[in-house]
Amino acid sequence: RVSGEIKVDNSDKTTRIVNKFRVSSFNADDYFLVSGQNAYLSPGSLLRKTLWLHEISSDNRLELEFDKFIYKGEEFFDQSIKMSFGQGYFKITDLKLKSQETDLLADLKEDISDKIPQFEMNVTADSFKYKSLENNELFGVKSQEIDIYDQFFSLPSLEGFNGRVLFNFKELDLGNLKVEDVKMQGMLEDGSIKKLALDCSLYDGELSYKGSLGLKYYKTINGDLVVSGINLGKLLPKLMQIN
Repeated sequence: RVSGEIKVDNSDKTTRIVNKFRVSSFNADDYFLVSGQNAYLSPGSLLRKTLWLHEISSDNRLELEFDKFIYKGEEFFDQSIKMSFGQGYFKITDLKLKSQETDLLADLKEDISDKIPQFEMNVTADSFKYKSLENNELFGVKSQEIDIYDQFFSLPSLEGFNGRVLFNFKELDLGNLKVEDVKMQGMLEDGSIKKLALDCSLYDGELSYKGSLGLKYYKTINGDLVVSGINLGKLLPKLMQIN
């Protein structure tokens, strides 16, 4: 069941369209490709993938509320998301996800209307569990799951983008690795995160990384990693299946 309203104002040079909808129940897997074959999550230039934003002639606002939102079998209740998009820009604000395993708030901005494209991401979560992506079935054979490590190296290129990234997680579950008090921030310059600072706690110890992270066609990691007090007896079986 869907209820809502649409308002269109074309009294000015730019048409403004405001949409507000409330959905009783929505299963994302039935309508959207959220697998490893998703065009926006696969390799290639993100800038080229979103050039279609230049063709949008109106300013659009979209507010969605869900009584129940389902993604990969996980149920989220009383969810909401606000989006705005127009000629050359796309924004997601106040994306709220809350379930028994997840409590997250995120903002995302992509603006290619100026000479230097901008990309910004801000994610804060009390708890978040990463779910591996899957490729679609091909000839009846289901492809292998794409874990977070594979997904990192297959991320789209952010070459050409400037901006910033900020992540704060109290509890982060990566499937075979659980970390706490994760704080990561850095400035994005032409697709590389400069002056990246990452700190977290895991397996009775601490991890700190200072350096850069290249998110272009080729992914690069360059910096200083310091670990202290980590219990390898707990870490290695989870991370590398070493007993």
